[in-house]
Amino acid sequence: MKEKNTAIDLLTLTEHLKRIGKLEEIGGPYYLTTLTSKVATAAHLLDHILILKDKYIFREAIRIGHDLQKIGFEEDLNIDVILANISTRLTALTDVSDIFGENFKDIIGETLADIKGKQEGTIRIGLKTGYNGIDKIFDFCSNNIIFISAIEKAGKTKFLINIIVQLFLNNKDIGICWYSMEDDKMKVIRNMIAILTGIQDEDQQSKHKKISDEDLNNIIKATEAFKNFDIEIIDRPTTIDKIASHFDRFCLKRYNKVNILAIDNFNICRDMEKDLKDDLSRENYICGRLQQINRENNLDNRISFTLVLDHLSPKQFPVDALKDGYRPKAKFVLGTSRKNQIVTQLFLLNRPNMFDDLMDEERTKPNITINNEVWKREDVLRELLVGQMARNRNGTIDERYAIVRFLADYGIMDIREWYNADVDKAKNIQEFQERGIYHITQKQFMDEMFVINSEGHPQQTCAEVNYILGKEDVIGRKISFDFLIQRYREYYNYKLKLQANDPQYTAKDNRIRPILTWIRESMYNQRFKKGTTSREISRDYYLYNIKD
Repeated sequence: MKEKNTAIDLLTLTEHLKRIGKLEEIGGPYYLTTLTSKVATAAHLLDHILILKDKYIFREAIRIGHDLQKIGFEEDLNIDVILANISTRLTALTDVSDIFGENFKDIIGETLADIKGKQEGTIRIGLKTGYNGIDKIFDFCSNNIIFISAIEKAGKTKFLINIIVQLFLNNKDIGICWYSMEDDKMKVIRNMIAILTGIQDEDQQSKHKKISDEDLNNIIKATEAFKNFDIEIIDRPTTIDKIASHFDRFCLKRYNKVNILAIDNFNICRDMEKDLKDDLSRENYICGRLQQINRENNLDNRISFTLVLDHLSPKQFPVDALKDGYRPKAKFVLGTSRKNQIVTQLFLLNRPNMFDDLMDEERTKPNITINNEVWKREDVLRELLVGQMARNRNGTIDERYAIVRFLADYGIMDIREWYNADVDKAKNIQEFQERGIYHITQKQFMDEMFVINSEGHPQQTCAEVNYILGKEDVIGRKISFDFLIQRYREYYNYKLKLQANDPQYTAKDNRIRPILTWIRESMYNQRFKKGTTSREISRDYYLYNIKD
C-alpha cells in the first residue's frame, strides 16, 4: 500500500487485506482494531469515499443484473428499448466510476506513451482516403465527431459512400456501423459497386436494358472485394439511444479495430425522438448522446470516431450569395448551437450547378486554362463538387487551403479530385498576354488602359498604377501591368452585363467605377496593399482555384 502511495488506516487496511484474501489469516477485523485505538479521521477521507464508491458500483451492478433477469421473462417488451435502458444505467455507473479522474502522473505517462507510439508508428495517427486534399484537412482518428453538411440533393450520401469505400481500400482493421436512414441496404451496395465498376445504379437493376454478361462479371468481382469489408448497415430510422446501444456492442466485438459510426442523417434521427416536445430539445439530446457515444467508445484502448450527415437550408443563404458562388458557411448550419459545441470538424459541400443564376453568369465569362488545358466554365461547373472545412477544433483553418474540389459523376459514382493547390493561373487566352511590364509611361497608360474608362485624371491614375506595379498581392505574386488590365476588364464587362439585365442597377449606386476609383477601392486597399491580411475568398478562387 505504501509503494502505491495508498493512505493507510484501519478502514483502508481492512479493505486491502480483504481484497487479497489475507484478512482472516491475520486474525480478522477484530485483531486490526486492537492495533490502534484511533478511529478513522478526515485525513484519509478521499480514500474512504473511493471505497464507498466501489461498494456502491458493485451493489448497483447486482441490481441491474437482477432487473435484467426479471425483464428476460417478459417477452412482449421491445429488446432495443431494454438494451438502451441497460446501456444508460451502465453508463451512469461509468460516470460514477470516473468521478475522481486519474492520477496526474499516470496521465503524463499515458500522454508520453501516446506521443512515442505515434512517432514510432505503433499507434495510428489517422485513416487515409487516398484523396490528397481530403487527407490533408480531415482527421479520421479517435474521439472525433465530423459533420458533413450540404443542402438537399447536393449528394451528401453518395459522397459519404465514396469516402467509406476509400477508407476500406486504403486502411486495414476498420469497422463501420452505418445507419442509412434514407437509402436502403441494396441501394447502398449498388452505389458501392458503381465506384469499382462504373455501372450506375439504374443499369444494375436492368431498368432500361439488361446488363451484359461482362458487366455482371464485373459486378460479381466488386462484391467479392466488398466481402472483406467489416460493415453493418442498418437501413431504418431509429433513435439515438438505440444507435448508442448498438454501436457499443459493435465496438466491444472489435477491440483491435478503428470503429466508425456513420449516421445518415441527423434530421431523421431527430424526428425519431418522439418523447421530446420540440426540435430544439431533440437536437440538444442527440448532441449530448453523440458526445457520450464518442467518449465511451474511446475508453479502454477502444478507438472510434463518428461521421454525421446534416442539412443546410437554402433559406439560410444571404441575398447576395451569388457573388460568393453560393459558398455555404458554418453559420448556415440548421438547428441548435449545441452542434457547434460538439462537432470536431465541420465540412461543407456545394454543387454549384444547382444554382441557375450562377450557371448563367459563369457561362458569359472567358474560358479558363488549367494545367495547359482550356475549359469552358459551365463545363467545369456541371460536374464540380466543392468542399470546405469550415470548423476544426483540432487546429486552425486558413480558408484558402481548406477547400477541396472534385469532378463528380454521381451516376457512376465517379468522384475525382480536381487539382488542388498547384494549378495554373486561369486566364483569357485571347486577351491576356503577360509581357512582364512593371513600370509604364503616361503614353502607354493612355493607349492601353485609360481609354477604357477614365474620370479625367490620367497623370494621377498613371502614378497610382506605377505605385502598385511590382508589389506583391496577398498570395505573394508580383503585380504586372497586364495583370491589372485584365482584372479591370473583367470587372468592367461584368458590370456592363449587370446593367443590361437590370435597368435599375445603376440607380442603386452600382455604377461602373473609373479606373482610379476602382484601383483605390477594389484592388489596392483590399488585395494589393503590402501586408494586407484580408482572408476574403473570391468566387473565382472558390470555384476554380483562380488566385485573384
